[in-house]
Amino acid sequence: MLARISIAQYVPTTRLRAYLDRIADDIADTPAGDERLELAANSFGMVVRELGDQQKRIGIDWWLERKAQIEGKERPLPTHPIRAKL
Repeated sequence: MLARISIAQYVPTTRLRAYLDRIADDIADTPAGDERLELAANSFGMVVRELGDQQKRIGIDWWLERKAQIEGKERPLPTHPIRAKL
């Protein structure tokens, strides 16, 4: 999982949001504890330090929308059918 987070910066911008959504879902499925906290911290770090300028807006929007789910505070709403195709 950490490898998938670390290579997010190399995902084409057009596919980045879907890639990040899968990461968020996988983190949300990780049992609460140290591993989940590490994955959440690495995901946030990836967004603020590793994404390029064009990708950073996508990453920030993703983090703000999915933060509560990643941290285990809520479950996500079903994905909108249009977003699922992106």
